Amino acid sequence: MDYIYFLLVMACLAFAALTAARKTVRRGVPAGAAVSRNLLPVALLIGAMLAAGWVATELSGRVFGRELKRNFLVAVEMAAAGLNPDHVRPLAGSPADVGMPDYERLRVELTGFKKADPRARFCYLMAKRGRDVVFLVDSEPEGSKDYSAPGDPYPEAQRDKALMSVFDSGVPCVSDPTPDRWGVWISALAPVTDQGGVIAVLGIDIDARAWLREIALIRLIPIGVTFFVVVIIAGGYYFALRVRRSDAAMRERTERLLKFQSVLLGLAKTDPSDLGAAMRAVVRTTARTLGADRASVWFFSDDRTRFECACLYTAGADGYGAEQPLDVSKFPNYFRALDELRVIAAADIHADPATAELSDVYSRPRAISSLMDIPIRLCGKAIGVLSHEHCGGPREWSLEEQDFGIAASDFLSLCYAWDAQRKAYDELAQMQQQLIHSEKMATVGVLAAAVAHEINNPTAFVSSNLSTLDGYRQKLQAYVSQFEIECLAPDKAARLAELKKRFDIAYIVDDMTGLIRDCVEGAERIRRIVQDLRSFSRPDEGKAEPADINAILDRTLNIVKNEMKYKAEVENDYRATRPVVCNAPQISQVFMNILVNAAHAIEKYGKISIRTRDEEGAVAVEIADNGRGIAPEHMASIFKPFFTTKEAGKGTGLGLSISKGIVEKHGGTIEVASEPGKGTTFVIRLPVNRG
Repeated sequence: MDYIYFLLVMACLAFAALTAARKTVRRGVPAGAAVSRNLLPVALLIGAMLAAGWVATELSGRVFGRELKRNFLVAVEMAAAGLNPDHVRPLAGSPADVGMPDYERLRVELTGFKKADPRARFCYLMAKRGRDVVFLVDSEPEGSKDYSAPGDPYPEAQRDKALMSVFDSGVPCVSDPTPDRWGVWISALAPVTDQGGVIAVLGIDIDARAWLREIALIRLIPIGVTFFVVVIIAGGYYFALRVRRSDAAMRERTERLLKFQSVLLGLAKTDPSDLGAAMRAVVRTTARTLGADRASVWFFSDDRTRFECACLYTAGADGYGAEQPLDVSKFPNYFRALDELRVIAAADIHADPATAELSDVYSRPRAISSLMDIPIRLCGKAIGVLSHEHCGGPREWSLEEQDFGIAASDFLSLCYAWDAQRKAYDELAQMQQQLIHSEKMATVGVLAAAVAHEINNPTAFVSSNLSTLDGYRQKLQAYVSQFEIECLAPDKAARLAELKKRFDIAYIVDDMTGLIRDCVEGAERIRRIVQDLRSFSRPDEGKAEPADINAILDRTLNIVKNEMKYKAEVENDYRATRPVVCNAPQISQVFMNILVNAAHAIEKYGKISIRTRDEEGAVAVEIADNGRGIAPEHMASIFKPFFTTKEAGKGTGLGLSISKGIVEKHGGTIEVASEPGKGTTFVIRLPVNRG
């Protein structure tokens, strides 16, 4: 029992020490300092209680054991005193005693003693016969395997010091647990005396295990009390630890929330109108605040088939980068969760159902073990995600961290909405400027049509009159020649020849022919210019119909000829043979914008090359110049509304934007290639048949 108690005490102390150490280490306190500071007083108190319990247990066991022995001994002494020595003295201690009245009387008395004490197993009388100790009377039934007949020796007597001391001293006693052939027993022995001498010893045996069990039951009382007190102390200590840990967690949570709030206030100062700068600020700030290895912003493509990385921050390199786009169709569970959940907080990215499908393609190659993705929503629809990724093992994302990520995602949603609003405003302003430009063009067109009409009428009769005048000249010249031949006398003819020579009539007649021819050509040119101007002034009135792209180019060149004749030589290489279904005035406006820009790009005198060719399903027009070219940093902006590199007042920045819109409206494309100092080439492709 002592060993069991000792093991229980040690196990209790070890459990208390390990529990306290584990709790304190979890809070981040060094194990040695935590145990010495928190566990030592409690361990000492528990140790003191256990020591007191040990003492109480030992004392209770010993006191109760002595009380049991005393009561047992008193009972045996009273039984021995009740035996009549006169009945004992006649017994010889041999089988011959069986049947004697004294033997039978004593046997009945011993049986009564045994029945009087339920604990008693054997009750017997022994006597010394020579050097041996033999049985005189046994309470066991005859024929029983445990029955000892009169005269049977008790060979264990020489080892039973308690029995021999009673024979020798006559002092009753209770033996310690003593083994014999029948078991292990606690024996109460009392002498039966006659005239001051011991004639026999009365013994009653109790099973030693039952005896010790009674003592153990008594010892359990202080043991139970001790452990009850220890449990109360340990429970109080554990509760105090929980309270302290809860307070520490509350303080830590409060500090974390204040930190998150401070970070969010800093983000709120970021200009939301610059989406790129806002994304860089958010991914860098949130990665550092949350201790994430990577943070990134992703958006769906316009057709929602691709998921594209707009900004990536890597904490280890403290720099920004990019990621390859993801095919939305390959990760249905992830994108379904993105639409349905407010936060995807995957402690283990490889085991979480929403992110497991990312493992082979995305997570494992980048050693990502955990992530927290927060959808970026606009009008309730997920348009992207703010992602935080952790490397180096699973990680739990606390509710505070998730709330912080949601706030950062909402800020990005605001920035995205702001950027979309700004783009819409810019588009509206562009449309307004284009409308103003269109109105101006319409006004110019009306004026041009009126001027063309006014010019066309006098040009028509001037051209007609010049043709008539040329006919008159020819008739007069023929008439004079014939008159000289047929009607003049020789002397008059000589005089007329002299006059013709003096006034240089031959030259005048010859030059008059050239002058009239030049006037006719000039009038025809005026007519063509007026016709082209009238066509150009009505770009929205024309319908899409088959047109010769080469003829459109020629008409456009005729209009801008004055703009180009002092700046560049124009080379034409027309190889397109198929007509293009288009609005010819609008396409002419595209060519005019590009040709004028080409002329302006040439500083002195250069060359502009125009080539057309047939392609599969389209006609390509290539307009190239050898001017100053376009700077690389401006290439991405040349088609944006209001972008211009010309001096103030020399350009609206709408020409190429409008041209691109017209070409795309016709289902075509416009491309540009440029090299600073060498020139620029525009390639316009128009489909032969508009879909």
